[in-house]
Amino acid sequence: MNTKLIQLINGGRIMKVKANNPILCIVVCMLFAGCTDNSIYFDITTEAVCTKRGNNIISLTIEEDGVNYNLYNVELRNDSMATNVFYFDRNNPSYKVVSVLQHSMEKQMINLKPCTVYKVENHSNGDRGYGCFTFKTDSRGKPLAETYKELNTVRDVVSHENETNH
Repeated sequence: MNTKLIQLINGGRIMKVKANNPILCIVVCMLFAGCTDNSIYFDITTEAVCTKRGNNIISLTIEEDGVNYNLYNVELRNDSMATNVFYFDRNNPSYKVVSVLQHSMEKQMINLKPCTVYKVENHSNGDRGYGCFTFKTDSRGKPLAETYKELNTVRDVVSHENETNH
């Protein structure tokens, strides 16, 4: 029996796997390659949603809770190149922005509105939990740094829920 030694890189660690079957090797490699992360953060200076590990954005959900409530789905356009950033207040040509509550009306961009709470979720990599953050805007529609909160782990979400329910 011919045993090959394969090194797989996973999260910066090198793992050694003995494989007797080349098909098994391919399956294991594909599993590790497909396990990417949905963690995101908000760059307040550029008013942009960014992925933490440089992964591409394929699908976002943006909840807008202010004077009016709205929900947006942001999806990669067919035949477009995905990027690892999505900007508010700018046209993002690779992405289609659809207002779910306004009869699936497509919009050019999402403008930040005054005195509004935003919740952004990244669902790009279906094999992982979503990445998320929240923030509020001031009376001019500018993000308030002190209200920004990342919710990329279960601990973050539980802590945030406890804070908002008290």
